[in-house]
Amino acid sequence: MSLLGRIFGNRYAKDSVVLSSEFIRQKLDAHPLFKGTHIVLKDGDYQGLEIGRLKDFVSDNVWVVTKKYQKEVFDCDDFAACARADILRAGADAGFKRAAFVAEVSYERTGGSYHAANLLIDSTGILHIYEPQTGRITKDLASEIKSVGEVWG
Repeated sequence: MSLLGRIFGNRYAKDSVVLSSEFIRQKLDAHPLFKGTHIVLKDGDYQGLEIGRLKDFVSDNVWVVTKKYQKEVFDCDDFAACARADILRAGADAGFKRAAFVAEVSYERTGGSYHAANLLIDSTGILHIYEPQTGRITKDLASEIKSVGEVWG
């Protein structure tokens, strides 16, 4: 564990819970936006953080929000991939016992355009969309998403 992990790791992981991949799959399958979606979950269990700590953890550890959007060079799918990597690395550095649940998600927006961002699940099982281009986290998925293409986490 890194020095920062020894100093700050317990602050994030306090009151965290184990979220099994079966639990996450059930949450996704039960949500109408994820019906028929291709879902890839790579680990058996994930670290679930209380929403306030999850927001702090993401805010403190994701550098990609400082990058500039460049069409076809560094666009939404690249932001989502980098944010996922930042969150996984930071969790390992903080001494998490399991990977934090963060997935890349591709979807059609309610306005008709296509987008990629990140899907987070807090310790109570509530789904959140993380927009790595702005740092915004929202649980109001229906206002953002018309249909989901893929979840990769």
